[in-house]
Amino acid sequence: MQKITLKNMRRVFPANHKYSEVIAVRDFNLEINEGEVIVLLGPSGCGKTTTLRMIAGLEKISSGELHIDGKLMNDIAPKDRGLSMVFQNYALFPNMTVYENIAFGLYPLDPQSNEVREKVEFAANTSLNISDLLERYPKQLSGGQRQRVALARALIQNKDIVLLDEPFSNLDKRMRNFMRFEMHKMRETFKKTFIYVTHDIDLAMPIADKIVVMRDGIIQQVGNPYDVYLNPVNTFVAGFMNESTNFFDVELIEENGMYYICDSGELKINLPNERIESGKICGYIGKKLRVALRPEDVFIFGNEDSEHGISATIQANYFVGSQRMIEVSLAGAENIRLTMQTDNSQTNEVGSTVKIAFANPRILLFDPETGEVVR
Repeated sequence: MQKITLKNMRRVFPANHKYSEVIAVRDFNLEINEGEVIVLLGPSGCGKTTTLRMIAGLEKISSGELHIDGKLMNDIAPKDRGLSMVFQNYALFPNMTVYENIAFGLYPLDPQSNEVREKVEFAANTSLNISDLLERYPKQLSGGQRQRVALARALIQNKDIVLLDEPFSNLDKRMRNFMRFEMHKMRETFKKTFIYVTHDIDLAMPIADKIVVMRDGIIQQVGNPYDVYLNPVNTFVAGFMNESTNFFDVELIEENGMYYICDSGELKINLPNERIESGKICGYIGKKLRVALRPEDVFIFGNEDSEHGISATIQANYFVGSQRMIEVSLAGAENIRLTMQTDNSQTNEVGSTVKIAFANPRILLFDPETGEVVR
């Protein structure tokens, strides 16, 4: 069983005459089970590619331990770690055909042997869809085609673990959408463990068994896509998993046995009693909290004549294909402007007044000083 364990792994780039010391990855702890698709997710510079390169053996582990199948790998050469890797820049041989580039993954086997030919043709005929390109050279291919050739070369190797560094970044949108759903088929076909680096949430969510959100070299949260999206542990994860997430500051108050979050204006939102009384939130009564509200958890409740809901003015209403994004400012609230996601039936004009409501159980609350979730 090819289990991968990362214990307290760090990567420190030492200071020199020009730059000060940089800690790229800090105390990274993670267990990866056989056959999983793991996505290292985060913004540029968060340490995800450095982590992948430490697993591959292309980057030195400053401290900590890497174990694969129970064996310490810190000082093992990359070729002996049982890994294959797909680089963002393809790394294809320009003087070799597509067939020869893929077959090179099985070196030192004879590329013209029946065994190699069967494996190359099998890989080319799967979801990668490059069987008609085998006699071409890299210069005759598009960027997306070259990326698929590099992926095929990694997949046919007799390695149990495949490392992917932004493997779909050079594919067009249609092919990216296709490939992200084909990843699960490839896992079943090739029976491998995948560790995939990306900053693209739309690519990560459909393919991951487990998402590792990183920031400044530190793991922020680990979990399946559903839990990480719906239950972020801090404001960074909440904002990163949906860049349109609305944030604003409130105060938690109690009135006549009921609990509300209020801003400095007239905004007043009721929270379920059981949510307050069963968790840590009760310790914040009379204190400030930061609200995170996803666009899909805000909806139009009716027009301005509706008895219920919160009055809001439409500031923007734009069509984004299968849905609309609407921005509203809340009446009586202190500079709160919310983005909401609706279907295309909501064609309210800019400047019109509507009543909106929130999916109250899904309102996320955070400590405004630490940024950590309060439940």
